[in-house]
Amino acid sequence: MITGAPETIDGQQHLVLTRTFTAPVQDVWAAITESERLGRWFGTWTGDPASGRVEVSWAYEDEAGSEPYVIEVCEEPTRLRVHNESDDADQVWTLDLRLAEEDGVTTLRFAQVLTDPALVVDVGPGWEYYLDRLTDTVRTGEVATTTWDGYLALGTEYAEAFDLPAAQVGEAVLMSALAQLKELVRAGTDGEAAGMTTPCEGWDVRRLSEHLVTTTDAFTRGVRGEAVDWTASPQPVEGDVAQAFAQAADDLFHARSGAGEGVDPPDWQLAEYAVHTWDLATALGRSTADLDQRVAERGGAFMRANLTDENRGEAFGPARPEPQGGDAYAGLAAFAGRVVD
Repeated sequence: MITGAPETIDGQQHLVLTRTFTAPVQDVWAAITESERLGRWFGTWTGDPASGRVEVSWAYEDEAGSEPYVIEVCEEPTRLRVHNESDDADQVWTLDLRLAEEDGVTTLRFAQVLTDPALVVDVGPGWEYYLDRLTDTVRTGEVATTTWDGYLALGTEYAEAFDLPAAQVGEAVLMSALAQLKELVRAGTDGEAAGMTTPCEGWDVRRLSEHLVTTTDAFTRGVRGEAVDWTASPQPVEGDVAQAFAQAADDLFHARSGAGEGVDPPDWQLAEYAVHTWDLATALGRSTADLDQRVAERGGAFMRANLTDENRGEAFGPARPEPQGGDAYAGLAAFAGRVVD
C-alpha cells in the first residue's frame, strides 16, 4: 500500500510522503545530511556544502552514477531543500524535506516537485523504498537491509492515486507484472529450483522461464511492427535465464514507451504474464496473495473476453471452477484450465 499522496504547493504538483521516527530530530537530520550516515540508506556526497553545491553518488541503484545537487535551503535541523542539475527539465528533481520533533517522535515530511505527473509511477515506489531504508537505519544505527523486492508494484497504485490517464495506468500495471516475474524467474532459475515441475504440462521452471523470454521478445517485435511467429517453440537460453528475461522485459517496456499513443493496451501481455506468474509461484511454493492483484484482474478480464472453448488450443485446458476465497491469480489460473487447490 502506498503512503504518498498528491499535493499542490505554490501552484505545483508534488508527491508528498511522511515517515515518523522514535528518535531526536538531530539524529534524523544527521541521517539525511551527513555523508556517512546518508550512505547507509541512499548514497554519499562529496564537496563543500558551504559552496551551495555537492556531488551525490547513488549507492543502491544498478549502474549507479553521480550528479551535482544544488542546496537551495539548509536550516539545521528542520529543513533541507535541494535539486539536481540536468539539461533535461523533466529530470530535474526538486526535493523538500522538513523535520519536526514532538514528545521524542520526529516526523519527516518529504516532498518532490513533479514536473511531469507520469513520473510518479517510477519515483513514488522509489521514494517508498528509500524512506523505508531511512527508517530502517535510524532504528538500527546500521546499514539498511530493506530490499527493493515488491516496491515497483506500487507504481500501479501511484498511477491511480494521481489520476493518470488510462493508458499510463496500463503501462504501470505492465511494469508491475514484469517486475514480479523478474523476481520469480530469478528465484526459479537458481540451483535445483530450475528443474521443478510447473503446472504447465511438460515444462519445468527453466523451460517456462525460457518461454517467457521467447514470448516477451515476440511481444517487443510486435510493438515494433515486425513479423512474429506466435507458434514458435521456446528457444533455449544460453547462460543466465534470469538475466535474459530481465533484458527482454526492459526491451518490451522501452519499446512500448517509444511507440507513443498508438501502442495497443497491454492486456494481452498481462493475461500471459498473470497466468505464468501463478505457474511459477505455484512451482516454487510461493503465495500470489501478496502480488499486485491488478495484474491478474486486468489480464483475467482480457482472457475471459477472448478465450473460448474453440480457441483454447493446447496451452489451456477446459475452464475449472474458481476456488472460493482465492485471489485474482488463482481465479485466472482456474479459468485457464489449471488445477488450483
